Amino acid sequence: GGKFVPSNGQASVTLPDLSAGGSIGVQLMVDVMKDATAGPNTIPITMSYRDFSGEIYTSKANLSVVISDSAEVPQVVLSSYSIAPSPARPGQTVMINGEVRNSGSAVASQVLLRIAGTENVLLAGSQGDTLPLGDIAPGASIPVLLQMVVKSDAKPGPQPQPVSLTYLLEGTAKEVPGSLTVEVAKTAAESPLILLQTFSTGKDFLRPGEIFDLSLTLENVGKGSAEELLVTFGTVENSSGSGTGDGSGSGSGSGSGSGSGTGTTQPSAIFATMGGGGTIYIGELGAEGEETSLEQKFIVSGTVESGIYNLPITLRYQKEDGTAGQNTVSASMVVIALPRVQITLNTPIPEMVNAGEPIMLEFEIANSGTKTFNLIKTTVEATNADVIEGQETMLAPVKTDSDTSFMGQVMAQAEGPVTITVKVHYLNDLNQEDALVLTYETEAMPLPEEPTDTGELPVDVPPPTEESEEKDDTIGRLLLGLLGLGS
Repeated sequence: GGKFVPSNGQASVTLPDLSAGGSIGVQLMVDVMKDATAGPNTIPITMSYRDFSGEIYTSKANLSVVISDSAEVPQVVLSSYSIAPSPARPGQTVMINGEVRNSGSAVASQVLLRIAGTENVLLAGSQGDTLPLGDIAPGASIPVLLQMVVKSDAKPGPQPQPVSLTYLLEGTAKEVPGSLTVEVAKTAAESPLILLQTFSTGKDFLRPGEIFDLSLTLENVGKGSAEELLVTFGTVENSSGSGTGDGSGSGSGSGSGSGSGTGTTQPSAIFATMGGGGTIYIGELGAEGEETSLEQKFIVSGTVESGIYNLPITLRYQKEDGTAGQNTVSASMVVIALPRVQITLNTPIPEMVNAGEPIMLEFEIANSGTKTFNLIKTTVEATNADVIEGQETMLAPVKTDSDTSFMGQVMAQAEGPVTITVKVHYLNDLNQEDALVLTYETEAMPLPEEPTDTGELPVDVPPPTEESEEKDDTIGRLLLGLLGLGS
């Protein structure tokens, strides 16, 4: 009653039973009327209750309050705003459309709106980040229109943007802090793009059963970095069932694909890793040209046919947004199998020969394979010896289960070691000229020296005669007699 009215229309409250000597707290809100007199005032209250018999009682009381003089002050706030577009992409220009209202009781002078703070998600646009609004009367409002730019590295989702309103009150600057909420759109993360830049086995081609070291360089030419990079020699079938082959067949080039999740690793059927499990951890591979080099030891399958084979290399990594990525590159390698032929030397080379004496060579070539041996020719070379015969012999192809032969002859030049090299030239399975090389070694000895002529006449020794034989026999008997041995 009096100069006080219930707040929100609530003038009473129902309380629970109150036992003897008990107490309970009650809170009611009242508004002071504008024409209330400053100073001490009372708020009358009425309490109604009943006893155990149901008889109703009424009590009245007064609450004392002091009403102070009201000071006239401005109160400026950003009462409403909208941001378009919303959500906004990083780097995109947005327009802030809002309203600044003075809900106080005095004029706010020289009001200034500034959209900036310690951690900004919005940057100044063509109008800057500060907008002067002038004086705002009590109860009045002024529209706000300001262009800003979303930071390029703004995180996706709702982001706070500090704002401040400043004004003058009796010559003193006052500041009212506030905040905007900017909805930043989720952008697709930049993806890495990893290529097989170079690779080398150190050889032009490989043989079945051969052990070799593969050196390779990977380069990330994409704009996004690859984190937790794993290099697997083989294919990895992810949960969606995608994957690549095992490296069999022929061809060249490098392929790529993408996927996510984990799956089963299928090693190459042609090139088996040695000294490890076939997976190498790299870690992070930065964007825009960063490279990494690695090596792995392999062995070629012993039963593989000649051809060009791809070794699939699966790359698994995490993108910058935390999602998984996978792609596959391949290294093409040439494998050439040796022909299944038997080359026999029918005339063994002695361990020692005389210088100037010829060494005979007789070979037989038998084709025990399943394909025609495309024989071209044979050549014979020697060190410390002259090739007298078979320096080059042209031959025809040898069919399966057939044979052919060729001959050669060399002569040692001087005393010392002699090396004989025999090459069997043929066309391999890739229609390239190749050769089987056989090497033999022997030692050349000097020829026996011939007797020299001194110029003296030879002395003739006459043959023994019968007379001399008889004289020798008589003398022998005499000697035996003297010794008591004769008759």
